[in-house]
Amino acid sequence: DAVVWFTGFSAGVVDEDDRVVEPNLTVADRDSLEEYLGQGGKLFLSGIYAWYGIDGSDFFRNHFGAYFVKQVPAWALKPATGNLYEQRFELVSGAWVTLFGRLAYVDSRSVLVPEPYVYMNGTSMAAPFVAGTAALVLSAWEPTVETVEDAVYAVVYAIEQGVTPIGLRVRTGGIVDAAAAVVYAAEQPLEMVSRQPEPDARDVPTTAAVTVRFNKLIKAVYAPAVAVLENGVPVQGVTAGPQGKVVNLTFSLKPGKTYQVTLGKGAVTDVGGYTNEQTISWQFSAVAPPAPPVWMPAPEVPVKPVPGEIVATGKAQLEVVHDGKVMVDIPEGALPQGAKLSVRIVADRPERVPEGARAVGPVVRFECSVPLAKPVRVGIRYDEKALEGCDPRAATIYRLDEAGFTCVGGRVNNVRQMVVTEL
Repeated sequence: DAVVWFTGFSAGVVDEDDRVVEPNLTVADRDSLEEYLGQGGKLFLSGIYAWYGIDGSDFFRNHFGAYFVKQVPAWALKPATGNLYEQRFELVSGAWVTLFGRLAYVDSRSVLVPEPYVYMNGTSMAAPFVAGTAALVLSAWEPTVETVEDAVYAVVYAIEQGVTPIGLRVRTGGIVDAAAAVVYAAEQPLEMVSRQPEPDARDVPTTAAVTVRFNKLIKAVYAPAVAVLENGVPVQGVTAGPQGKVVNLTFSLKPGKTYQVTLGKGAVTDVGGYTNEQTISWQFSAVAPPAPPVWMPAPEVPVKPVPGEIVATGKAQLEVVHDGKVMVDIPEGALPQGAKLSVRIVADRPERVPEGARAVGPVVRFECSVPLAKPVRVGIRYDEKALEGCDPRAATIYRLDEAGFTCVGGRVNNVRQMVVTEL
């Protein structure tokens, strides 16, 4: 799953004069790694001079996102931002330092082995190997609070003793045997850690995942030993597969149904070849289906009459609108039932009048939804004060259109104070 490459303190292959003639990563190495990484492989490269001789190559830039910057005495720039590093470097002028940008493969993993071995009096060289071995142990086995000490011992006991101490004051623990630590972890008993949904859970969403988590890396699931009941009836098409330490069960949850999930004895096999010794079974209920909608008739909203709108009844009708300013007398058969006649007062007085005339009433606009089958009589109330002493019998109604004013006549109704004409 990964390539671990540790060059240690070595800068590469040197000649008789200790000059590097070939870098740690040769051209052939880089070509092989290029193909490996292109197929999704993972590489962790480490070592104080691991970069030596390849810092200008496309391989290093493409896969590590790293660039080398010539060291200037006492300061250096971050390549990503151009800002100064807070740390001041005390290096010989002309030395090279590595300033790393963002790594292209952020999840790379690596363990590097120096050749030949060298002794150094510090924990920096040992920590990656011990931490890496601990990570391998945890990837295969998840200890509980009660067994966490066993996990520590699994790493400590995997260290081979007997390596010559470094000097008189520094003692080495030995060389880490990662394989032995993983074998120790793989031999631990397989136990269930948790399951989702929780046993006897109610109102579980139908989108919830059904999982069983174990304390060890799962290698396989024996499908015939997995069963799911829905209200006591077997569910068909259930799939169960491992993902790390988790077994995922896939099937459709239906609202209001109760499910019984069972992993029989021996259904799950871990990385060490061990199986679950006990049957795992629990039940839960999916969320109840929503109540069916109750039909209720929509409340009747009273229709507000439109001022001046007359709805024909199909029979003879007399309507007076706009506070008695306009009258419409519709004879039977003039309009069908439901037809609408709109009467609007456009203005209290017209802006202009025929020559020699005087405006004594409002400007009224008539609009009908269908053509009139018969003429209708309309009356428009006149303003007695606007007559200024004139005889109302001299009043008449005019039609105004693009051609101008056209007299349509009219007779005075003294009772209603209107001029009435037929349109």
